[in-house]
Amino acid sequence: MSERGDSYLTELDRALAGAPPGLRADIVAGVREELDGLGEAEASSRIADLGEPEFIAAAALSASAPVQPSPHRATGLVAALVMIVGPFVLPVIGGVVGLAWVSFSRAWTPREKGAAWVITGAAVVVTVIFVALFTPGGSVGRLLVPFSSTRPVVLLPGLVIAIAGVVLLVRASRRGWRG
Repeated sequence: MSERGDSYLTELDRALAGAPPGLRADIVAGVREELDGLGEAEASSRIADLGEPEFIAAAALSASAPVQPSPHRATGLVAALVMIVGPFVLPVIGGVVGLAWVSFSRAWTPREKGAAWVITGAAVVVTVIFVALFTPGGSVGRLLVPFSSTRPVVLLPGLVIAIAGVVLLVRASRRGWRG
């Protein structure tokens, strides 16, 4: 083996110091096969293709690391479910409880939490304006008893909260509930 190849294998072995012994031996043996029988120029070219030993080690270590479930998964899952179901079980309070619970969960970014609040707030404002403009007498008080009203628009905030809950649930599950 070339001098450059030996030097590279030594660096790679040192970079893989934190890897499990079997994985470390397999990687070094695989790279040794790649470099075996090559001259200095060919070995240098192949080493350039392989990349720095630290990058190979980092990739191997991250691939071999066990995936730990997020301790926040249960809290986030319950928060999202309360956000989805809450507005229909307890019309005003259920949605607010769901939003608040999501706000305290670490499963979502501050941006996602803020978006849920802003979108819900916008739905409430649109509903209040709609009821004020199109209800005889402009009685906004009808919002407090949404299911007794014949106007489906008063269900809009609850529906928006439920949809936002579904979106948050999907986003958190796609990234493994890490936030």
